[in-house]
Amino acid sequence: VGVFYPTFEYGLNRTIAPIVVTETEDAGCLLSEAVSSQLGILKMDSYVNAITSDEKIESLTDEFQSIFRGIGKLKGYKMKLDIDDTVKPCIQPSRTIPYHK
Repeated sequence: VGVFYPTFEYGLNRTIAPIVVTETEDAGCLLSEAVSSQLGILKMDSYVNAITSDEKIESLTDEFQSIFRGIGKLKGYKMKLDIDDTVKPCIQPSRTIPYHK
C-alpha cells in the first residue's frame, strides 16, 4: 500500500528505517536484522569457539578415546516407532527459513 520512514529509538540509539504498509496480516517482521543491530537490540558476535590446532584435536581425541572410536552406534537403547499403516507415506518439501534484511 505504501512506505513511510519513521525514527526508531531504543535507549540512546536512534535510526530511520522504512516501514512497508501492506494489506496482509502476516507480512513478516517489523524490524530487520540491520535496524535491530543499529539500535543495539540485536547483538551478533562473529566469534565462534573452534579448535584450530591439530595438537589440541589430537589431545582431545586421545583423552576421550571411547567417544571418538567406532561408527557412532547407540548401544543399550531400543526405540519404538508407532506407525499407522493406514496412512500413505509422502515426502514433505524442505521448509524455507524466513530471513528479513
